[in-house]
Amino acid sequence: MSTTQQILDRYNQAFDVGDLDQLMALYCDQSVLVCDGKICRGRKEIREFFTQFTAEVLPPDVEYNSVHEIVEGEIVYLVWNSKSKNVTVRWGTDTLVIRNDTIVYQTACLDIQTDA
Repeated sequence: MSTTQQILDRYNQAFDVGDLDQLMALYCDQSVLVCDGKICRGRKEIREFFTQFTAEVLPPDVEYNSVHEIVEGEIVYLVWNSKSKNVTVRWGTDTLVIRNDTIVYQTACLDIQTDA
């Protein structure tokens, strides 16, 4: 079984290279993601969310900056910001609960500014 840090490293690597399949391998059909009031349940809805999110907010040309990364037991807390051609995320926070090599719960909140 992987550690929480190892799963987080895989999560970050998937985002770094834009590999949605690698990212989705970290979730299961019972996983829940909540972002800015939207609830996504299961791999299918989470994939749809990340497909849109990576296209609009974290595209391949994004400048990403990790501000804080805290791992405590099965909990991960992230604070970050980013800038791409059309979108600036002044701050973003994510909290992940990782159990049995799977992200079972994730919450996120973003302060997004459209630059276009």
